[in-house]
Amino acid sequence: MLMMTLTKVISIQTLSKENQFLAFKAIVEYAFTNIKNEDLPKPVLGILRTIRPFIKAQKKRQIAGMAGKSFGKLGAPYGKKGGRPRKKEAKTE
Repeated sequence: MLMMTLTKVISIQTLSKENQFLAFKAIVEYAFTNIKNEDLPKPVLGILRTIRPFIKAQKKRQIAGMAGKSFGKLGAPYGKKGGRPRKKEAKTE
């Protein structure tokens, strides 16, 4: 659920050690408990505000991925394992 790109990690590494800890802690708290900690130093808060939309999108993708065949999202029109719908046969005269 917590996927971060290299650029986000590098931007956090430019902070002081104390602010790095606060940033990673705030990211993990938001990712797993949705707690938005707003009383942080400004550099940490700025990075956190840029990362929040990515965390929210990852959660949305994870939830969508869990709703597979066993949850009724896939069915006969998509085949046994999902995928591309069957081609309709053309009528020949």
